[in-house]
Amino acid sequence: MKFLDPDFRQDVTAEVDKKTGEVLVSGLPFSPVDILTNDPDSYQEAFRNWLSDEWIPKRQERLDLILKDPANHQRYGELTHSVLARRVVPFVGSGMSEPSGKPMWSKFLREVRTSSKLLKRELEAYLKKGEFEQAATALLNKMPSQLFDERLEQVFLTRNTDKVAGAVRCLPEIFDGTFLTTNFDNILEVVQEGSEAGNFEGILDGSTISEFRMMRGRGHRCLLKIHGDYKRPAGRVLTDTEYDSTYAKGSAARTELEYVFGCEPLLFLGCSLSNDRTMALLKEVVENDSNTPRNFAFLSCPPTNKAKLFREHFLSERKIFPIWYDGDHDEDIESLLFGLMRELKKI
Repeated sequence: MKFLDPDFRQDVTAEVDKKTGEVLVSGLPFSPVDILTNDPDSYQEAFRNWLSDEWIPKRQERLDLILKDPANHQRYGELTHSVLARRVVPFVGSGMSEPSGKPMWSKFLREVRTSSKLLKRELEAYLKKGEFEQAATALLNKMPSQLFDERLEQVFLTRNTDKVAGAVRCLPEIFDGTFLTTNFDNILEVVQEGSEAGNFEGILDGSTISEFRMMRGRGHRCLLKIHGDYKRPAGRVLTDTEYDSTYAKGSAARTELEYVFGCEPLLFLGCSLSNDRTMALLKEVVENDSNTPRNFAFLSCPPTNKAKLFREHFLSERKIFPIWYDGDHDEDIESLLFGLMRELKKI
């Protein structure tokens, strides 16, 4: 449970014994963590107490509340069965990187626009209509590509696990096979590197994505960065032309995605699941093959029954069956992942 260490450190408290002054050493104050770190046995004991008395009960309480909904309970049970069978592929969206300080894509585009010649009203017109491909295309046409690349790296590069927060840290404890993401950041790589399982054996994007099935056949743990990476412009998917090429029939990326979509249950985490290219492809795969597996998603519940019904219809056409939550985004996802870790006896 190494990934929970930062949470534990943050929650450590102590009471100063005014009579003995045990927290003060030669008049210098020490934090509770500083004191515990000097005694590894005490540190581990305090960690275990915090885990059993605070972290687990809070997640269990939230999980129980989410699973009171009968549909949630049934879907979560089916998901758990597939996770125990080691069949589920996590599809990780930008919402899983947000607690680590990474912006959602629309926010990033707004920030970068200030370094371009694109007018604010022009960008907002695209974003209002959800035309993110066109927004990125217009932006790149109004600034040097080298400047855009530098801004992308500045924002989406993470150097070590100390900078990672939230539910994304649970993922290596649950999934040990293929990961999918459309994110440009390297949060998943950093989290995986800091886990007991170690690095991904293959990080594939652009021209290398065609190697996926060969690597999977050898049992390698792979990360498919469908839209590329912050540090490699050649394999990046940003503009409408690049999207057209990536999702064209017979393209390497489309071939690999069709393969994954057709044979393994997906769990969407931190994804908006709007009507974008990926969702369009998944719908096409489902329509062409009725034997594709059921997929799942942890999603914030819409505010009205009408909106919820609309979302469920949209998602079920893609064989995505949501497990709804209505509390804090990251806390609820972490609670749902906690339940999977418990079933895997990882906690």
